[in-house]
Amino acid sequence: MTGFKAGQNVPCRIVRAEGDGYVVTVEGVDQPGFLKTPRKLQKGDKILGVFVCVTNGRILLSQLFEAPRTTHRWEKDKADWGEHLSNAEDLPEQPHGNDRPDPPKRKTRPHKPNEEQAAPTKSHQHLSVVPQDKITVLPGGGGGSGSIFRYKRSTDVFVPPVDLKSIRAAKNFKVTSKGLQELIEEMESLQHSGCIKVSSEGQNSRAAALLYAGRVVGCTFSCKNSIDALSGEEAVAAMLASMQEEDCAVNSYTLPTNVVLPMAALFLGQPVERKEHVAAVDYYNMVTNYVAEKDHTACITLIHPNHRLMHMVLFFRGQAIGIFAVDTQKFTHNIDATAELFEKYEDTIVDTCIVALDDPDGNAKSDLGYSLTDIYSRLK
Repeated sequence: MTGFKAGQNVPCRIVRAEGDGYVVTVEGVDQPGFLKTPRKLQKGDKILGVFVCVTNGRILLSQLFEAPRTTHRWEKDKADWGEHLSNAEDLPEQPHGNDRPDPPKRKTRPHKPNEEQAAPTKSHQHLSVVPQDKITVLPGGGGGSGSIFRYKRSTDVFVPPVDLKSIRAAKNFKVTSKGLQELIEEMESLQHSGCIKVSSEGQNSRAAALLYAGRVVGCTFSCKNSIDALSGEEAVAAMLASMQEEDCAVNSYTLPTNVVLPMAALFLGQPVERKEHVAAVDYYNMVTNYVAEKDHTACITLIHPNHRLMHMVLFFRGQAIGIFAVDTQKFTHNIDATAELFEKYEDTIVDTCIVALDDPDGNAKSDLGYSLTDIYSRLK
């Protein structure tokens, strides 16, 4: 009706104060608007708002964060939009708060300060604070196994080399029984971070393992005798066994930490409860805002079931890193490309997994994932 999309920046001019905001005129539109903001504004002030929805004949806007951050009062936000969202004509169920919370304290990072990483995108803009009662992180681990382990070849969900350094470090080789022990020792001693992919024509099997600092933080194994792929320790054991076969081929390459750890959320992370009653694009905005506010590391999968396609959106410590198109095997740092995906695929399903990188004391976990040596010793 207005031509605006949820989250779009909209210029407006203050007319008068009303309730917890201001009546405004919206540039280029004859329809009246309402801007919800705690800021003190004067009649005639022109500012940018964020489009939320159209309700009761008025365009609803939230503030674009320009004010200093203050401590957030979650209990007040639970009813923040109630009176304005009744009988909504175009209602994206995307909550907004009055203030942004103080940024979380930075903790010890599970990587070396001078480690070369893929540069995060600068263009992703977080539009709102998400009240805690709107996001539920489910207990337990296991990540997004329901999303990926029935997906064609599950090894395709592993991001390929994303930069020149990764491409140059790629290796293709075969491993003997004796050589496998040496390979494990080398990866652990060098604290290898990246991916190894394994294929055996004789067994008609494929496997892939994601490694961080020499430990496996994600693994899948599939073969002709099984409909679903294996995961976890079982997959690692099956992969190591297959690597000793004569016809087994191995491909190894490095990946930046800020790509490896978000991918690890698929396997080791906690899933976020999916909001079935919320439109996919609005739920995606809700989840990405939450991940950014909480400084989380996460993998958000956009699944398009009617087209049998999937995209993975990676966040590292609250920063949007990029999007991986599983079918085309292309990785891009342009996080804004997600807008085109929601327009193109109306059947999109959003799944999210968050991985905890720190222990309760705020220190980087040293035991994330599985030890190759421990699993290999049990195979002997």
